[in-house]
Parts: sequence; structure tokens; C-alpha cells
Amino acid sequence: MEVAAAVKDACRLPFTRGYANAQGMRGLYAIVDPDFCNGRDPVAVSRRILVAGGRILQLRCKDTPDQQVLEWARAIAALKRQFAFTFIINDRLEIALAAGADGLHIGQGDMPALAARAALGAGRLLGLSTHTQAQVHAANALPVDYIGFGAVFKTATKAADHPVPGPSGLAEAVSGACHPVVAIGGITVETVEAVKAAGASAYAVLSAITQAADIETVVGNLLSRFFQI
Repeated sequence: MEVAAAVKDACRLPFTRGYANAQGMRGLYAIVDPDFCNGRDPVAVSRRILVAGGRILQLRCKDTPDQQVLEWARAIAALKRQFAFTFIINDRLEIALAAGADGLHIGQGDMPALAARAALGAGRLLGLSTHTQAQVHAANALPVDYIGFGAVFKTATKAADHPVPGPSGLAEAVSGACHPVVAIGGITVETVEAVKAAGASAYAVLSAITQAADIETVVGNLLSRFFQI
């Protein structure tokens, strides 16, 4: 009861309210990383995801030069003329602002959430990766709109020693979080049911989509599986 009361009190903090609306952070959250696109253009991959019905998309580029990332980001942002979707940039604040993205996603080792919020203003989304229950609870006192939690399952996109809390850990994170929780890590059509049962608002998928030969079918299956469960 004491833990539940502490979470409830944290969710009353004024800076957990009044920022960009993250209620649309539901369902498939597709991540496009050029390193996991099998040599395909990330803009073309992004377009295929949107054609298939994806409506949340993050561009994640860990080691690519800024100028190239900005070109990709602007090209993806331009797809808003054809598709209604939420566009998030991973880590690169200046690129998120310059490309007109809808938000920024940061990790535990990136810039502080308070600094990111100050730069973004109130109108853009801010997401924060968390990997432990302590990090989830700490995020309750930060001006973020949603948190990512995981890796829920083992995945090649994370280091071998990365925490893998599983569906039970995800459920605990959801119960202890003030913000919508996006599950991440090793999620496929076969594991979506466990993710939804744990209470996640959305689920991030990277390699299962971007490395697929038939991106449209995979995205369609991921979308229908989540909303039909």
C-alpha cells in the first residue's frame, strides 16, 4: 500500500501534466534504424511502414553523421503531407527541432530530461527509456510524456548484458508509472499478446519490421494482433 500511495502522489506532481498529449501513444511504435534495414533506404522503409498503417515512427541513428540524419529526418517529416503520424527522433535534439519532428526520445545516458524539455517546449513529445523499476519511479518526477521500458525480451539491438525483465517486469513497470508505457525489446507478432496483457500502452518494434522482406505484412499483423487481443 505504501508503494501504491507513493506512486499516486508522484502522479499528482504538476510537471507530469501540461505537456504534449501522449494519449495517442497506443499500439505499434515502429523504430527505423539504418543499421537494421538490410541496406535499404530508411526513408523508403518508413514510407512502407506508413502505407501499412503504422502511425508512430521513430528514427534511430546511433553513429550516422548529423547531416545525413537530418536529411533522412526531413524526408520522413515530409511524409506528413500524405500520412497522419507521430514522428519521433532518437537522441538528436537539434535534428528533432530542425526537422520539425513531433518529439524526442532520450535514453538514460543522453541529455537530462529537464534540459530536453526546456529545449523542446511544451508542444513536443518527450520519451525516456527505462530499464529498471527504480528508473521507472524516477521518471514519475520528470517532465516526460511517456516512457519506454525494456528490453522485455532478448533482442539483438541491445547488448547481451542488458536487463531483460520479461512480461512480469513490464507489468510491474506499468503499475508503478505515471506515464504511458511503451514496451520495447524483442517484440514480435508472437509476443504482442504478453505485452498487451502486461498493460503496455504501446509496443516498440525495430528489427522484426525493418529486416523483414515483406514489411507491409509484418506491420499489418502487428497492428491487428494487438487490437484484436
